[in-house]
Amino acid sequence: MTNTVHNIVHLLLGAILLVMAYQGNAQAALGMKIVGVVYLLVAVLGFVAASPLLGLVVVNTADNWLHVVLGAVLLGLGLMKISSETSAM
Repeated sequence: MTNTVHNIVHLLLGAILLVMAYQGNAQAALGMKIVGVVYLLVAVLGFVAASPLLGLVVVNTADNWLHVVLGAVLLGLGLMKISSETSAM
């Protein structure tokens, strides 16, 4: 169970990633790293704080684990993209 604010946050983060992806590889990598860190921070908050987070976003255990996976994947891809660009030069 989530709430409307939770869904809006996910849609906004997805839109931010899409906009940054259209601005080039460096911006896409930066966006993935930033959003990945945000997801990891939200996961930590979700595990230690009571829901709703910050009085707005309802989370549960499944959401917390989803945020861990999304954060790790996005952060990893953002870091891999930068390292593959530097090794190509």
